[in-house]
Amino acid sequence: MSGTKKFPWLSSCLLILTYGVFGWVVAQSSLVWSEGIVAQGRALGWIIDDKSVHIVIDLLGAVLILLIAIAFTAPIALATIFFGSWLKSETRAWISILGWAFAVVFIIRWINYFARILVLVCAALLGRLEFQAAGYNSWQTFIILTLICLGGFTSGVLAFMQLGR
Repeated sequence: MSGTKKFPWLSSCLLILTYGVFGWVVAQSSLVWSEGIVAQGRALGWIIDDKSVHIVIDLLGAVLILLIAIAFTAPIALATIFFGSWLKSETRAWISILGWAFAVVFIIRWINYFARILVLVCAALLGRLEFQAAGYNSWQTFIILTLICLGGFTSGVLAFMQLGR
């Protein structure tokens, strides 16, 4: 391979669009969520304003994006940490089976949210594969994925704030 790396534009555009739509959906949903959170807070005697609730919801979306990017940077290392010593005894294996069964019930119950997260994960996975195929190392891939995904998310939130209200 030559000294220059070919930038995968198609998957980058797909990432920006996917995370932009996610940002739009989060910003749109945060209007309903913030009203409920503020009403519950006032019932409990808390002083909460709408803007701070919107900021917290947007930050939670950004944290989700960072977790997805981190999970795809070193998936083998993370799997070893989480599952390496966990399944060595029968009790832990049974607890794992019950936990996964509980997770499947939640996935089936809230399939629309799970499908949205699955689309985000698949887009990030495609981006990671394209960047690694282009010759970028793990850290470069992580930084580029994080910047593209957070940029798309931010543009979706800002687009909703300007156009959607």
